[in-house]
Order: sequence, then structure tokens, then C-alpha cells
Amino acid sequence: MAQLTFEDSAAISALIHRYCSILDRMELDCLGEVFTEDCRVTYGEKEPYIVRGRSRLRSSLRRMWRFRATSHHTSNIHVRAIDQSAAEVESYFIAWQSPTEGEDTVIYGRYVDQFVRTAAGWRIRERVMSIQGASSNYRNPLHRSPRNPPEPGWEASLEGWL
Repeated sequence: MAQLTFEDSAAISALIHRYCSILDRMELDCLGEVFTEDCRVTYGEKEPYIVRGRSRLRSSLRRMWRFRATSHHTSNIHVRAIDQSAAEVESYFIAWQSPTEGEDTVIYGRYVDQFVRTAAGWRIRERVMSIQGASSNYRNPLHRSPRNPPEPGWEASLEGWL
């Protein structure tokens, strides 16, 4: 089984956090610090939420200017080495968004990323975002995070808890 160094895992985690600050500060010209030139990013089920290439990603994320402020937070980062130059990473996020008009929204979800080691360091080659839940006023067509179906008889396990 391939393993990465502590420094590799820390660098990958730092890039996941850097992505949040890029969005919150709208520093779209800094996306090269996080994504490969040929990245594929899937935020939802169809265009414009599926993009290929960093320049198209930058254009797609311009939609975030509709918010007067955002605050993205990531946690539960799990790094799994594929080999010494590739890793699959799962992380969870909470994103608060305050539009210029209308009510604030909160989204809860996860990212599944494919990282590759480049000459410039680790970068995200592929990202798939899915949501666990969101404010009732959130309407974008995003992927739902997978969850196993309930086990038969699970209701019986609630006895004494309610």
C-alpha cells in the first residue's frame, strides 16, 4: 500500500484550505496554486456546474460575485495515497453565502479530489462536490452525497433513545 509523507499530507490539506480563502477573497487569479491546468471540476449535474480546464474554472467561479460575502470551511480531510505522485482526498465543507439580494444560505457537503504531484507541488486534477444538505432556500442543482439505505429493523434500535 502506497504511503505519503506527513509533509505531503500537510501540503494537500493546506491546498484544500487555500481553495476556501481563494473563494472567500475572490482571488480567482490564484486558482493555479490549487488546480492543474487541465483540471475537471464538477459542482453539479450539468453546465455551467461542470468545467474542464483552469481558465474555464475561473470563468465559472465568477458567478460567486453575486454574493456580498462567503465563508467556506473544510474539515475531516482524509488523504489516501494511490502512489507517490497521486492521492484521493475526501473532505467535508460548510459554506455560508450572503447574496447581494435575498436571504443567506448555508450548504453542507463534501469534496472528493484527485491530487497529483506536479513540478510546482501538489495540485487538484479532479474535484467532485456533493451536498449533504442546505438551507431551505438553496436551489442550485447539485449532486447529493451518497448514503447507504437504512438497515432493516433500524427503528427498533431507537428504543430508550427517544
